[in-house]
Amino acid sequence: MIERVGQGITRVVRQPVFGGQDRGVSPKGAMDLFSYATGNILLGNNTNDPALEIIVPPVIRFTEDAWFVVTGAGWGRLTVEGSNHAILRHAEVYRAWAGDTLSFGEKRYGFRSYLCYKAVVDEIKGNGPKGRRRGDFRTVASWPDEKGYIRV
Repeated sequence: MIERVGQGITRVVRQPVFGGQDRGVSPKGAMDLFSYATGNILLGNNTNDPALEIIVPPVIRFTEDAWFVVTGAGWGRLTVEGSNHAILRHAEVYRAWAGDTLSFGEKRYGFRSYLCYKAVVDEIKGNGPKGRRRGDFRTVASWPDEKGYIRV
């Protein structure tokens, strides 16, 4: 789990649910589906697992050991401080220990970022979730509509 430290503009998101717009029901969900799903796939999560959508970032504290990745809008500097002090690269999987904090620098491009994470339940052989094995990106490379429509 994670917790916000300080103020910011964030929300927990999942995949949108389409089909109710004709009745005035918003599909909700992540605004940048590609970045959201990519983060979950990099961790080996289900593509519908929740993520934190970030517009104005708070400092984020990890309350348990976790793997995480930040996708979407790019930041000039992402830093994890605590037991694993490091400067991070965009869209790359990293490990955080309970009590570590994630800080964001100045935004370089884009609007929304996504923090996807996966709790470390057992030590995994290798250096990352499922030994750095990544999921199937075909699930985000095309989102076909059941009826063949193109969503715009």
